Amino acid sequence: MTDLPIFHAAAMYTVLVSVYVQTPLVTHKKFDPIQTYETIEQEKVTSMELVPTMLIRLIETYDPKYDLSSLQSIIYGAAAIDPTTLKKALEIFKDVEFQQIFGMTETAVPVTLLSSEDHELIREKGSDYLLRSAGKPIYGVEVKIVDLDRKKVPIEETGEIAVRGDGIMQGYWNLKEKTKAVIDSEGWYYTGDMGKLDEEGFLYVVDRIKDMIVSGGENIYPAEVENALYSHPAVALCAVVGAPSPQWGEKVVAFVVLHKKVSVKEDQLIQHCKEKIARYKAPKEIIFIKKLPMTPQGKILKRKLRKQLWEGKERKII
Repeated sequence: MTDLPIFHAAAMYTVLVSVYVQTPLVTHKKFDPIQTYETIEQEKVTSMELVPTMLIRLIETYDPKYDLSSLQSIIYGAAAIDPTTLKKALEIFKDVEFQQIFGMTETAVPVTLLSSEDHELIREKGSDYLLRSAGKPIYGVEVKIVDLDRKKVPIEETGEIAVRGDGIMQGYWNLKEKTKAVIDSEGWYYTGDMGKLDEEGFLYVVDRIKDMIVSGGENIYPAEVENALYSHPAVALCAVVGAPSPQWGEKVVAFVVLHKKVSVKEDQLIQHCKEKIARYKAPKEIIFIKKLPMTPQGKILKRKLRKQLWEGKERKII
């Protein structure tokens, strides 16, 4: 089952696999968590494809009254998942195998896979460091981390993720300059994602380069702040962006959607973040919002949030 738009690379891959193995595929016009539970029960769904925001809504609406005994695997990806959400999902869907895929349209095939065995290490062995990992490169794919000059950096150092393999696109149609900017003469594709590799070969995606906030000369990755926010029980969804600041250049602002029938004050959430991450990374402002703007694929549209904060400013980061 997939509720991702069929034009999305991951959804199309699922369609092709279903045709190839001659198994039924269930989809809906739009994602609804209750409808998803009902469909699993009625259609005896065995495998499900999700993005993290969908998984969050499934966790929110989980009810043991639904018969999910047919469900064998959950495959997720397309956006970073926060450790708190993943851990809750592993607890709720305790008999289901999980796999995380990291990739993009330009790579055609997945780049890395956090396998079901890796998820079992989290579930059974307490290997919580893997909660933040996107897994290891799949067969036939190379991954390296580079600096601003595109030189390889040491293990555990953060830089841009570069990928090479037979599945990498040849280029953008009729956009030679754009292609040249992201694919070098050796076939390396520069993803625009920040990340690092550990000693075991696991990849950790830190954030998008364009989403990084520079405040007072310090680099702040929104995903780290979002993970801190998600660890608070009142937070259902959140998005962190940079806003103009006369003092710091940019300041950290968080848009937060709360769980139903719960409340929390702005200063309480900010203090919570200061206890989880470095104080200078904590939000300077929190904007409570009923709904976050999203793409049809379930990705949060941060550019829309940035636009309303930078509107009318001479220097715009959108």
